[in-house]
Amino acid sequence: AENLSWKYIDANPGIERYIGRNLDDIFGKQGAEAFQKCESEIISHYMTQEQVVVVLEEAVANSKKNRDLLSSEFVVYSTVTSETQMERWSTGRTPVLPIDNLKLFLDNQHFERDAWFEEIATLSVESGSVEESVSKITRSLES
Repeated sequence: AENLSWKYIDANPGIERYIGRNLDDIFGKQGAEAFQKCESEIISHYMTQEQVVVVLEEAVANSKKNRDLLSSEFVVYSTVTSETQMERWSTGRTPVLPIDNLKLFLDNQHFERDAWFEEIATLSVESGSVEESVSKITRSLES
């Protein structure tokens, strides 16, 4: 967003990462559906604006409605391995609830969501340096 002089919206509360559980485990099925409805409202609101980058909760792809909304937008999917996520998490805020097997927790999320992200992504960028990712995204937007 900064390189493009666009507005940046961080709509990713990181609930799953910071609690250490999936949305259904945190909120129950009805609560997770209500949360996803809020995500749909956020997506719908920002779809009406130009030159904005919105970062969303990783669980956004769990909702068919959210996938449908995002499928008409420029969506960047940052691919990352469970090992890379574990490395990044080790230097940041750790989940408040213990996760018996963090790699399995992340692997399960990838198994559940990666295909959905690949389905809606306009551009997939492999996790690397921020500069490399920004360069790929900027080039893609300019073409």
